[in-house]
Amino acid sequence: MSGPLSSGELVKAKTKLFYCVQREKFAQEIADLRKGKSPARSSPLCRLDPFVDDEGLLRIKGRLENADLSFESKHPIIVPSGQVAKLLVQFQHIFLKHAGVSTIVSTLRGSYWIVGVRRIAKTVCRVCVRCKRYDSRACNQPAAPLPGLRVKTAPPFTVTGLDYAGPLFCIDLPSKKLYILFTCAVIRAVHLELTDSLSLSDCMLALRRFAARRGIPSVFYSDNAKTFVGAARQLQQEYGPLSPQWKFIVPRSPWWGGWWECLIRSVKSALRKTIGVRCLSRIELETTLHEVEVCVNSRPLTFVEDEPDVSNPLTPSHFLIGRNAGFQLEISDQPSYVTRQDLIIRESVRQQQLDKFWKLWSNDYLRNLPPVVKGFVQNCNVQKGAVVLVREDHVPRLKWPLGVVTEVFPGNDNIIRSVRVKTDKGTVNRPVQKLHDLEMYSPLYEDSEENVTPSVPGTSENSASEPCEENILKPTSYSRRGRAVRTPVKLDL
Repeated sequence: MSGPLSSGELVKAKTKLFYCVQREKFAQEIADLRKGKSPARSSPLCRLDPFVDDEGLLRIKGRLENADLSFESKHPIIVPSGQVAKLLVQFQHIFLKHAGVSTIVSTLRGSYWIVGVRRIAKTVCRVCVRCKRYDSRACNQPAAPLPGLRVKTAPPFTVTGLDYAGPLFCIDLPSKKLYILFTCAVIRAVHLELTDSLSLSDCMLALRRFAARRGIPSVFYSDNAKTFVGAARQLQQEYGPLSPQWKFIVPRSPWWGGWWECLIRSVKSALRKTIGVRCLSRIELETTLHEVEVCVNSRPLTFVEDEPDVSNPLTPSHFLIGRNAGFQLEISDQPSYVTRQDLIIRESVRQQQLDKFWKLWSNDYLRNLPPVVKGFVQNCNVQKGAVVLVREDHVPRLKWPLGVVTEVFPGNDNIIRSVRVKTDKGTVNRPVQKLHDLEMYSPLYEDSEENVTPSVPGTSENSASEPCEENILKPTSYSRRGRAVRTPVKLDL
């Protein structure tokens, strides 16, 4: 009645609580048992052989009457499925240091028989924030369809991927150690340019050399390196309306640029096998890079047949120089006088050969691309307002930041593959593969004012889809159990 609760008062309160819950859920069963009848077949207690003890609680009779166990273990209290059962499971889950479902069930069976305990335990473990933080798996989505720029005919290097690769070292100038890789998105050709550093000035010089030899591309693809972001602005200033469109992939998602990353691997493999442990000078290194470029551009794009009468496989060199780089052209010993008609015929033949290359590219190369990318499956339910764990590379999982999804970016197939997340350090864009969904949602971002559809003229400004400013500035707080914490109304005395 006064002071701290004693153990006896807690036991009486627990007994009274179970008494009230059982009378609320199993009133008909208790009445039948007091009359000496068994519970009805439709009752969940029909198979448990229950009885009412001296305190009026429902217990299981069982077959352990002669066992050397306590009375609670031989005849556990029947607890119906509900809030009380959930609280018992939650307490046991935390008391056992966030144990799993089997451990929770086996421990509770020593004193209680909770109806549907395994389902409740699974729910409790699934919504536990600490468990989700350690056990949740990364989200995933199927690979997106190839963009139209990559599957339509276009001149070489019209659509180009750009990336730094290296470092490489030279014996005469140790500071000059990096090179840039240019990759054509359509014919899969490579172009290597040796650069002195990662600075913007060296990158711009490499871009100018590339444009002078291959032409100005229409579209550039790259990651979000600061050098490339600055180069995109610099190109806009120098070339004006002729500047190419620059598209950046989502940060921390190198697989989005897999079509140039795989060619970086091919270039590095050729360099390792060619150079070995030798140290080259800069001019030797640049010459070796150009030779590696020719070799990589001579790789087959289509299947290589074993039959002798089958034509040679298609390579990127066919589009660049009209033939495979490994062959030598035959030159006539007696050159004849070349007329205007001969040049027209040669141009017609060249155009026919180019059309033949594009036909092979469309029939043999595009149609043999893998229809499905392994490892990318549908496993993501991230929506706006979801609380997620943002994975950081080379950082322990305990230090991964928590964030709230403020905006989602669905593709043309309405599949969300990248989102915008607000963390304690700012707002970042991340692919869904870098997120671990904690299956919690924040009401502040479910209907954010930045991302809702425009309101219909004539509707109220403070509608349900557009929260008012007062709700944004003073959000409702929530307890660890998910209940809304209301601000108490105090008298102005």
